[in-house]
Amino acid sequence: MGVSDITSYADSFRQRVFMGGFLQGTIQNDGTAFHLGTTECAIVEKALRAVDRRESLLIHNPFPTTSLPVAIIASYAYSQNPRIPGNEELPMLVFPASSRGYLSEIDKFHFQTTVSAEDNKTPLIPRESIGSLSEQSASWHVYTAKDNFVFDIENHDVPLGALFIDLRKPEWSERRFDNIEEFCESNPDIPAIFYTEEMNPAAELTQERLGSEPIRVTGEMLANAATTDPAEGESSLTVQERILSSGRLEVLQFPVTDEGLGDHIPEFIGLKKKCQKRDLAYVDVGRVFNRLLKQPFKPKYWSRSVGSNAFYDDVPGYIERLERRAGNVERGSNLLNNYARKANEVQGYLNGRHALQNTVLDAIQRAGDDEGHSRFVVKNTPAKEALRLAATDSGYTIPENVEIIERGKVTPMPDTRYVFLYPPYRDDYVFEFPPSEQVAFIYQALWSNYVQSAAQEATKKITATHKTQSIGEGGAVGDVEDHVFDIDTLESDIEGYLRGVDFGGSDGSSLEESEEAASDGEELIFELTDGSSRRFSEESIVTIYDPEEAKISRKTAKKVDIGEEILLIESVAGDLYDVLLDSAHKRDAVREDEELVANWRRALNNAMEREGLSYEDVVDELQERGSDIESWHSVRAWSEGRYMGPLDEGDCRRVLHLARPDLEGALLEQIHEQVWKAMKHLRLLHRRIGRNVRRAVEAEYNPSTTSSFGSDVNEQMVKNIARNIDRQTITNIEASANE
Repeated sequence: MGVSDITSYADSFRQRVFMGGFLQGTIQNDGTAFHLGTTECAIVEKALRAVDRRESLLIHNPFPTTSLPVAIIASYAYSQNPRIPGNEELPMLVFPASSRGYLSEIDKFHFQTTVSAEDNKTPLIPRESIGSLSEQSASWHVYTAKDNFVFDIENHDVPLGALFIDLRKPEWSERRFDNIEEFCESNPDIPAIFYTEEMNPAAELTQERLGSEPIRVTGEMLANAATTDPAEGESSLTVQERILSSGRLEVLQFPVTDEGLGDHIPEFIGLKKKCQKRDLAYVDVGRVFNRLLKQPFKPKYWSRSVGSNAFYDDVPGYIERLERRAGNVERGSNLLNNYARKANEVQGYLNGRHALQNTVLDAIQRAGDDEGHSRFVVKNTPAKEALRLAATDSGYTIPENVEIIERGKVTPMPDTRYVFLYPPYRDDYVFEFPPSEQVAFIYQALWSNYVQSAAQEATKKITATHKTQSIGEGGAVGDVEDHVFDIDTLESDIEGYLRGVDFGGSDGSSLEESEEAASDGEELIFELTDGSSRRFSEESIVTIYDPEEAKISRKTAKKVDIGEEILLIESVAGDLYDVLLDSAHKRDAVREDEELVANWRRALNNAMEREGLSYEDVVDELQERGSDIESWHSVRAWSEGRYMGPLDEGDCRRVLHLARPDLEGALLEQIHEQVWKAMKHLRLLHRRIGRNVRRAVEAEYNPSTTSSFGSDVNEQMVKNIARNIDRQTITNIEASANE
């Protein structure tokens, strides 16, 4: 749907019966109107047309709102109302993100003649929660899936009009995603609408399977929509649309310079980079840097705010930790001590003189003199409390027309001035969807390039005015310009670090080194049922297929057992796994994920060898850390690579904590986050490939069946697989020295 199509799609949607009821005032939501903007109307119309054609689609909306899920579900459901002539009266099955609150909104729809939804003896949109597919009936309803939903496909034999799958809930995007995919693939005539705020692994795999680009809500789309007048009951996305399409958007940047602080910054940044390059307390080094140079108040106020809150650390705590780490490392202790010393100097300077804090407090007072309303935004509740402490100690009061709010409470308000008191990350949607016609950012000058480029890049297709005014003494922002760097590397982006550091605790952890090692040592000779044999190095990856469970698995050759089935394709160079991935880019991404998981597995095995732990010992250690694991067989399966890893995210983290106790706090969490993401992606991909392999095998060995693949596998691949697949059972395995 292009920008030029929005108006026509929106006009068509407004002609539909459901929205017509709102426009005419005959349908309300808990006593008030339900108003959608042009962009929302267009997206819902696009979705409903796809459903009419029995086509599935993916909607990617990074802007948090409940209005789109409500409108899509309610509009489709009402279109099937038995009272409306000519419809099929088909039910809809919804896999919801219940915590988002939109199911209760659907329940509140009622006719204007009744006071509220509760007064309706017959709900406007009947809804029922069910625990399995077999519980769905053929009657006109919105059926919503409960947690631990049972996909008993064999017992589902009633009509279903459409699916809505909210991929924001891990239950549907992770644990049950393969069940949802299998149901969709088994019922291609039932259209499915997938909804997500971010392109997580499930969303990416869905896009590949559907073979079409998602409908993405963008700032450009909102800016080019025909706006409507403010109305009662309008959605937050409608308000955002009015802000971006106004043509009056103004983005102000106020970098604060300080000559005294500027004297410290070059050495501070230099030491930080050296520490992180040598992997010396990587995250702690970055965190203390951010605590000192991102927060809009003196460090002592943060310390007073967090107090004994164990969830947060203050600068003295970080410095103490760095000094302790310096005493425990063989190399780099002087560098860590120098960094801690410099951090302490910067802390002392900022506790005595904090130009950014003074600028922020002055800005709050000036905002109080204006007639309009202003909202000053900090990252979280402790930061809000710290800023209030700073104001009180400095003799300031917060004016009545000024609010200090946390980032999570930002909502679009066109006429309210928003002032962000820290540099948001580049992927923060505030850059693409500014919450007001005037948005300002106040920060230490060294972040200037980062914030300005993020704001300009996100609004380059939107009419917006950008202005920058340096505040303070010591010259222009350019005085520290050379020291500006991407702040994502400090807290949120750990991937580059993971690619270059062996957190598994062994040598040769990189993919290149692993491949090189795989060429040495022993080779294994697999003897097959047809009398032929195949040679594999011990560390090479082999694709194994379980015909009973239609399950694909990936193992190193040394973990393969006699009696297992191996899948080979004679006409295609390389592994079956590569053939079923559409592009080299996908193969590379999968290899990186596999290396992350292998690194996690190496960490477990190295710890067991180092500490002399048995599988039972590991179970005991994990249980002491809160795990529900009971069987040592699971640990053995993780260790040998027969299982990808734990199904419990907590056990993934607990293994890291057990295997690498030197990984502390934030670094442990970030490594765990990346490993867990890799495990999820590979599990989903393995299951999909397993289904594709099953179809290919069935098509080859059973003429009554045909292979049907998702659009992420091209037709030529399907033909190659169906024609050339070689399914062999391993009858014997012998070792042979690699010459």
